[in-house]
Amino acid sequence: MGFLRRIIVLLYLSILMSGCTTSLIKLDIEPGYDGLEMYGQNTSRSFFYDVDKIDSLLLKWSSTTKGNFTNNSVVFADKYVFINDLAGRIYCFDIQTGKQKGMLNYKGSIFTSPIINKFVIYFAVAGVNNSVSSIIGYDIFKGVELFKNEINGKITNELLILDDGLIAVSQKGNIYKFNFKGEQVFSLGLNSNVNSLPVLYSNLIIFGTENGEIVGVTKDKGKVEIREKISDYPLLNGSIKNGIYYIGSGNGNLFAYDLNKRSSEIIFESKTKIIAAPSFDNENIYFGNLAGNFYSINLLSNKVNWKVEFKGLINASAIVTERKLIIPNLDKKIHLIEKTTGRIVSEYEFEGRIKLTPIPKDNYLFIGYDNGVLECYEIK
Repeated sequence: MGFLRRIIVLLYLSILMSGCTTSLIKLDIEPGYDGLEMYGQNTSRSFFYDVDKIDSLLLKWSSTTKGNFTNNSVVFADKYVFINDLAGRIYCFDIQTGKQKGMLNYKGSIFTSPIINKFVIYFAVAGVNNSVSSIIGYDIFKGVELFKNEINGKITNELLILDDGLIAVSQKGNIYKFNFKGEQVFSLGLNSNVNSLPVLYSNLIIFGTENGEIVGVTKDKGKVEIREKISDYPLLNGSIKNGIYYIGSGNGNLFAYDLNKRSSEIIFESKTKIIAAPSFDNENIYFGNLAGNFYSINLLSNKVNWKVEFKGLINASAIVTERKLIIPNLDKKIHLIEKTTGRIVSEYEFEGRIKLTPIPKDNYLFIGYDNGVLECYEIK
């Protein structure tokens, strides 16, 4: 019986150890790599990609994570693709093969896309009790954590990178700036909840509040320069084009706030909540709402070019290419649409609800859906 008991204990320990995962990302990135990757490509949150042709998609590989995704996106560094999940992990996959090359494992949830600046990845982990979060910097070349700073509040809004540091905005409306060493530069509280990703215009960090306010905070000192109520409903995610901040509201209005004149107008009333940040090309703005309606509006005239009605909710931003739009929805589909007419060229159905904004990279498109499935498709 003693021998049998030892065998059982060894089997148990073997199973337990096999279930443990190493928290490490250490990559063979080419020397001199100086890429910068974030959600929405840049600090204005642009979802336009210089892809000339996209007629069809062919599955290249499929991988899974432990947790589910939110309405964010993958980011890249050299030959690798990164994604976060709600189980507190950052995953790294080889772009060509889908093979997992590393993983960072933290206690809590990671709601937002990481930012990669050269060899350092920055991300926020919301704690288990949701009253605190950690801002983390990690060297993906050396495989070491550079800093980990705890702050008050749950971070579900995207991080914003500046030329001299990082901005984090909590759900409770606390704004923090850290330099690239992880040292806190400033913090301030607004006493208003925020469910809006921050953007940058000139020297101002811009976002909306649950009280319907547009807020602008100086990036150097953390001084509030703009705080103007423009809506009786919460303001959600926005993006900037030509000095105009376009942002959707809880009752389906799309606002245009002129950041130079400090004036606003409603350019469209969609009647249903707009969560996802709008997308642009040089002539039009594209956005969807939770009724599944998707619109193209001319930037100069504010007139509707076309409208498409889908069955699923639109809560992730669309990708704009030279000729087509790539639109995800919660009806488990990706739609390819002609920009000029709104005609649906093709639809692709998946086994789960589309959670990530699909991102093109080279000749591939990365799509994420329910249960933490990340897939890479060749663009044909």
